[in-house]
Amino acid sequence: SSAVLGKIKNSGEYQYRYLDRVIVKGRKNSIEIYEILNPEPEKIRENKLLTLEDYKKAINFYMAGQMQNALEIFLEVKDKSPDDLATGLYINRIREYLKKGVPENWDGIFEMTSK
Repeated sequence: SSAVLGKIKNSGEYQYRYLDRVIVKGRKNSIEIYEILNPEPEKIRENKLLTLEDYKKAINFYMAGQMQNALEIFLEVKDKSPDDLATGLYINRIREYLKKGVPENWDGIFEMTSK
C-alpha cells in the first residue's frame, strides 16, 4: 500500500510501480497498491521497466474512464511484456467495462467483491 511504501527505508533502492486503487471487501476506504519490482526475475523486471511509461499512460486513461484508449496501450504493453499479470488483469477488466459500460459514478477505484 502507499502507507507501507512511505515507510520503506532507503526507498530509492527499490523499483516499484502503481498497481491499482481498490476497496477491499468489508472496507469503506480505498487503498493504493504498489508492486515492488526488485524480486521479479530479471527478464520480467526489465520488461516491466521497459514498458513503464506506456503502462502509466494506460493507467491514466483507465482512471479517466477512457477505456478504449487504455485498452489499446495495455495491449501494446502486454505484447512487449507478456508475463505482466497486472496488465492482463487490466485488459480483462477493461473488456468487461467496454461490454457492460463504465459506471456513471466512475472514480477509477475498483471494488473487490472477494478476498
